[in-house]
Amino acid sequence: MLTLAFLKGGEMFLPIPNPLPGGNTHMISGQGGTVGSCFHLGNYSAAKEKMTLDTKLGPQTIEYGFVDRWAVANYIADGRLVTVGWLRRPDTLHAPCASPIPGIPKPENRFGGCENSVASLVRELLLDHASGTLVSRPIAEYANLHTTAFVDNQLVSLPPVNGSTTTLAVPPDQGGSLDVEVSFDLSSLPAGGSEREFGVALRSPNNASRAISGAALTLFFKVGSPDSDGARTVHVRSTQRLAPSVPAAALPPLPVLKGEQLTVRALIDRAYIEVFIQGGRIAFVVAPAFDFSMTAVRLFNGFQCPNGTEPSTAGCLPPPPKPRCTYHKNEQLFDPGSKHTLSPVPAADEAACCVKCMESAACYGAELYGGSCYLKTAKLPLVNQTPPKGVALVACVKNVSRGRSQVRVRGEERPFAATKLVANVTVHGMGCGWVTELPKPKVRCSFTWCDATSYVLHAYNADTHLFTFVRFASVLLWLWLC
Repeated sequence: MLTLAFLKGGEMFLPIPNPLPGGNTHMISGQGGTVGSCFHLGNYSAAKEKMTLDTKLGPQTIEYGFVDRWAVANYIADGRLVTVGWLRRPDTLHAPCASPIPGIPKPENRFGGCENSVASLVRELLLDHASGTLVSRPIAEYANLHTTAFVDNQLVSLPPVNGSTTTLAVPPDQGGSLDVEVSFDLSSLPAGGSEREFGVALRSPNNASRAISGAALTLFFKVGSPDSDGARTVHVRSTQRLAPSVPAAALPPLPVLKGEQLTVRALIDRAYIEVFIQGGRIAFVVAPAFDFSMTAVRLFNGFQCPNGTEPSTAGCLPPPPKPRCTYHKNEQLFDPGSKHTLSPVPAADEAACCVKCMESAACYGAELYGGSCYLKTAKLPLVNQTPPKGVALVACVKNVSRGRSQVRVRGEERPFAATKLVANVTVHGMGCGWVTELPKPKVRCSFTWCDATSYVLHAYNADTHLFTFVRFASVLLWLWLC
């Protein structure tokens, strides 16, 4: 329990819009993530002017991706707490707002790093009563932008076949502006969870080549065993970097409670994709480059990386090489009488001593003492030894490869539970999205709704993928409309 005291009032705090009876009452922004993306929950006493933080719950993050910073959250007339983020171009994050960026001509370079930035989707902040955590999700008014329902509440069966995908019925020329909702039924999974990954590929190549690995954003899910309460932990992986400095591996484990389905919602336009998993328990924005030949949406099940590779944020890659030696500072390989110790050879450091050992098939380990390396021809015990001041002593134990027993042999598969999954899918086109028939520059209607009545338009140049409506005007207009 941590208590904060202030000189006056509760102005720094926001009441939780839908608190649980007897639970946390207020929220305060804290450090962590991008500006305004991290909050602490707790109980605030106006009489005592104290905030008691819920340290057991810990910091609550509403954004794991590309949003540069968030505006101050505000309540609107119906009691909802809403906020909006500032999205900057990926190639301008390194530049200050006031300085023109070298290599980008005017007029697109008047505001430096703040040029061509836009507002994110407007999100509602609220307490998820099931998990007790703070979540963010798109405000409900975005449903008013739905046009054609390309897929309407359709059940899709997903067999666990590695490399196979199910392509949703989205016309290729309509894939630039979509609202995709997918719910995976986890009830068919065995108690041990899913050995292989399943998920959603967004902006997948239209010709189905590299449908999973070649998609602009692929979400991989792997489900663990249920705990004593029936909740499962889902590990989320993505091959799209969430931000230049935030790889997808930074996504936290996702709790899916007993009786819940695993839900994914993605709102897509040409410049950004905003993803909300499990009602916003995980939310992030990415900015993959738009390609007219990559607009498909696909589901998959049973995914497994090819033989000899492992899943990573950059796809399936060979596992990193293990260190050739394990180093033990101020320890020696004890060899009374030096029966298994060869004559010393020069070595600048422990790494060079390890190399000497690796070059000899008879070497089991080595010992660096000062600038000399002593190779050992037998497996010897480690003992602590304090060398003279200024003299390096490091035992180098050679790491012996154990072969590839943990990797598939050619033609074989690692054993896994061959479990078919069923997903419920709805995909809508979004109105006033990308207007392909208009001459350039084209128009993006990135709606920031206030009570379903007002929005902001952003001009878009399809050749350079630059937004020409700067952040300052969009946020000020949003605040004025609200």
